[in-house]
Amino acid sequence: KTHNWVVTASDDGSAVVWDVSTGEPLTMPLIHARRIISAMFADRDSAIITTDEMGNQWRWDLQPDRKAKSGTPQRHSSP
Repeated sequence: KTHNWVVTASDDGSAVVWDVSTGEPLTMPLIHARRIISAMFADRDSAIITTDEMGNQWRWDLQPDRKAKSGTPQRHSSP
């Protein structure tokens, strides 16, 4: 199934999931302590993996409506 979502990462340390059809954000900003250099969907769009400028990766689990779950993201490491 194709989704009309995009995730953006910013120098201000935030990432956001957007609905491409409406231009509206689907998540509150996912805040990081450092600049984010990448963000991508993972696990069939049920999570987002972000990477900060120090190479630390974070996993943000999403609820079915694409809202980020509250709380601190989990530290993530690639295999």
